[in-house]
Amino acid sequence: MSSADEYYACVAQCIALASKCLHPADKARLLQMAKAWRDLAEKLEASQNKTAANDSALFQPPSRTNPEIGEPALKDQRSPAPRHQKNPAFKSKL
Repeated sequence: MSSADEYYACVAQCIALASKCLHPADKARLLQMAKAWRDLAEKLEASQNKTAANDSALFQPPSRTNPEIGEPALKDQRSPAPRHQKNPAFKSKL
């Protein structure tokens, strides 16, 4: 697959040739070709940037919080507190 730099080199060649053309139709056609090369280079760069962004997203560590509700994404793995620690009324009966 060609690189965007190769496409930009074609843009430069078309522009250089167009600057030397004496016939206006030839010059216009070369400038159209330069634009087409430039468009291809920009599309390739955008595609590569999108792929790079997707690749970096794949390697992100998991979030420590649940963004939907603002709570920790990983639940505390400790056992629940004994019943008397949860219910203040239970303590008063002791």
